[in-house]
Amino acid sequence: MGGAKKRSLAQAERQQSLQSKKTAGKAEKPKSGEKAKSKLADKPATEAGLPNINSKEFIGELGKMKAVTPSSVASRFNMRLSAAKDVLEDLARSGVLTLIGGGNRLKIYAVASS
Repeated sequence: MGGAKKRSLAQAERQQSLQSKKTAGKAEKPKSGEKAKSKLADKPATEAGLPNINSKEFIGELGKMKAVTPSSVASRFNMRLSAAKDVLEDLARSGVLTLIGGGNRLKIYAVASS
């Protein structure tokens, strides 16, 4: 039953002028998200925190793990979880890893014997 009380005309005009000044100031400044996107877009994939997935050192590190999961790869190689999922899916497609188990959220891989 409550709610905000109705503002007087002077208060409404003052609020409207403040908001118009704020929107004019925001149009000049670039958003912080745009800065971050442009920095990541300029870097190649290896400089953005992703290891070289074709290197023998990377595959050797995966072979030392009992179970290769996206969370374990992300924590070991200091990368994002979504990037780790993509890397493991690419390695599974190329035949380096085999899918052992898991559901739609968690996938467990092992290094394929070669």
